[in-house]
Amino acid sequence: MGKVIQFPDRLGDNKLSIIDRLEHRLTELETENSWSRADIVELGIIIEKNIKEMQVILRELATLQGFEEPLDLSFDDSDDLEPDF
Repeated sequence: MGKVIQFPDRLGDNKLSIIDRLEHRLTELETENSWSRADIVELGIIIEKNIKEMQVILRELATLQGFEEPLDLSFDDSDDLEPDF
């Protein structure tokens, strides 16, 4: 009968080789985490802009459909500078 070839196992690996692989994997995970954090910040900014635009659109729709009176944002306070006597 033929000779059976043993399948290599991790126990036979060199301890330093295992340490190197694990440290390399930690570096990969740290890099991925930093990219994910940057993506989260960017997505937060995008969501904030979208919410502001949605508010403007909803106000405009409410005004056009008669649910809300248009706001007059032009405020003239020049007469407030004179005394009231």
